[in-house]
Amino acid sequence: QEQHPHQQVGGDFDAAGRVSKPSPQLALVVLVTIAVGLGMAFGVCTQDDAFISFRYAENFAQGNGLVYNVGERVEGFTNLSWTVLFGLIMMVGGEPVMASVLLGWLSIAALVVVTWRFAGALLSPWAAVVAAAFVAFDTQMILEGVEGLETVTYAVLVTMGIWTGWRDGGGAKSAGWFAAATLTRPEAPLLWGATQLALWARDGEFSERVKNGLKSLWPLALTVVLLTAWRLSYYGEWLPNTFYAKTGGAAVSRGLSYLMAHVLTHHVLWLGVAAALFVVARRVRALAIIAAVVCAYIVWVGGDFKPTGRFVIPVLPVLAVLAAAFLEFIWARPAIRRGLIPVAVVVFAWTRWGQYQLAETWAQERHANLQARQLVGDWLAQNTPQD
Repeated sequence: QEQHPHQQVGGDFDAAGRVSKPSPQLALVVLVTIAVGLGMAFGVCTQDDAFISFRYAENFAQGNGLVYNVGERVEGFTNLSWTVLFGLIMMVGGEPVMASVLLGWLSIAALVVVTWRFAGALLSPWAAVVAAAFVAFDTQMILEGVEGLETVTYAVLVTMGIWTGWRDGGGAKSAGWFAAATLTRPEAPLLWGATQLALWARDGEFSERVKNGLKSLWPLALTVVLLTAWRLSYYGEWLPNTFYAKTGGAAVSRGLSYLMAHVLTHHVLWLGVAAALFVVARRVRALAIIAAVVCAYIVWVGGDFKPTGRFVIPVLPVLAVLAAAFLEFIWARPAIRRGLIPVAVVVFAWTRWGQYQLAETWAQERHANLQARQLVGDWLAQNTPQD
């Protein structure tokens, strides 16, 4: 302050009096704030599917077991840890709707931060910020995060599994994260397998990869065995009831339409991913195998009816890292970046604005749906016999 009298209190100068550049950490804080702020702006728009878990959780909290109707053991949910968590919340007097919104905000923030950490291990600090920005400005993901379901929390667990696997060569810690993800969504082992394939593509040595993978698989394998044993003993089925109710062969055309809808609202992201396959280093490019496996799964099952890209969200951080790697490649080439980067920024802003409008419309529909069903439920409770 004495050396530079012109500097005002709070100015951002370094020791030599030069204006210092903003830090990537500060940019991350801004991104997290924006993402959570968007989640708050959507308001309470809990999807009706969330109340399936809440009903199971309520019976669990009251000592009636994990059932929808007391005395009828049917596993009508696919998010065990999420359902049990809300049972615990209700045991201490918590209200599930607002609790799910708060957990959604935390999960959104966590996904942005985990993406940044993951990208930071592979890319430059500012490229990692770009990867985090792809996630933080994804209003479809943010809306999904505040609808009372487990999708974004599941994406955090999966990303932790992929990141630690990429860092440690697919060790037991990675399998532990995938085990936690398996308790949250039953298809998580598929992503563990995809990560192992990607590590093989990155490092080669197939026999060594199989050996290391099997050696470190025990946390996930133990979880699957215990979960299956419990499911068989409690519900009498190998898989949740929703598998038998909702599957019946491939739905390729619907799955392709679902993926295309995601591409049309994420132009820069998908173009960056496609370009990264040709120009970035193999240690990053191999991540595309994970995304490819998930996309193949989406095509096979047909996606779902929601305009939130729910099935893509678990690999959104992987896609973001690949796209950011391509933009990092472009940034290192001034002659190309002068023309391409401005176009990318404009297209990104344009498509994300359209994405936000779509998400806002869906949020309003969910909010109105929640209010309408609450009115119906209150009327039934007040005007019909208990049974």
